[in-house]
Amino acid sequence: MNKALLRQLKRTIGIADEAALTAYLDALSSHPANCDPVLQGLLTGFGDLLHRVDASYEQFDRDLDLRTRSLELSSLELSGSNEKLRDELSNRESALGSLRDAIQGLLPSNEGMSIALVEDNIEILSRRVAELVAKSEKDRLALANQKFALDQHAIVSITETAGTI
Repeated sequence: MNKALLRQLKRTIGIADEAALTAYLDALSSHPANCDPVLQGLLTGFGDLLHRVDASYEQFDRDLDLRTRSLELSSLELSGSNEKLRDELSNRESALGSLRDAIQGLLPSNEGMSIALVEDNIEILSRRVAELVAKSEKDRLALANQKFALDQHAIVSITETAGTI
């Protein structure tokens, strides 16, 4: 018998335990049959009623256990998801920091800290890195052309010791 039902029976009828309940139900079923038929039906069905109420209490306890376990699993899943989101955020912050460092390394020294470095948008920072890399490549090609021109000029130039060509 369910503990909660036994407590209720103890409070309402004064039945202390299952043995006392069995004795009480036996006394009800052996009640003389010459009493009022309505009262006789009530006394006869009381044991069945208690059995059904006990089954309801047991089902409630099972449902409560299942609900508790389900909440525990959901809580674990949420905790895992939160931890995963924290890791992803940490990785994102690390990527943003790397992009900022790359931009700082590519910026000319006279530009200093650009306003783009304050951005938290990866797309904007990536675009800025691409622009700086393209500008750096363009400047490298211009320098290579100047070097080539100087090298070509040096090949055909002949000077005397005084420096006259």
